[in-house]
Amino acid sequence: MSDYPKDLVVKTGSYTATDGSTKNRYENIGKVMQGNDGLYLLLKKTFNPAGVNTAPDKDMIVVSIFDQQPQPGQTPAPTPPPGEVPPPPGEDIPF
Repeated sequence: MSDYPKDLVVKTGSYTATDGSTKNRYENIGKVMQGNDGLYLLLKKTFNPAGVNTAPDKDMIVVSIFDQQPQPGQTPAPTPPPGEVPPPPGEDIPF
């Protein structure tokens, strides 16, 4: 991993598409960021790992890490220079 931020994603289920094929359903649960002291995670506070399906004998979930992809019609967010830590969400409010 060299370019940050990265998206953290879990598989939450599957569904049958209109063409009859099975598709997986995913949820973006946060980001991996690079700070002055190394990597850190920003997780959605509403994410509940107990809701992610696993095999009955497993006590862990798989969290995949992907490069961020801009959504259609969305301009990519500027990436801070290496070593610069962006403020946590909501802390850039001046009051």
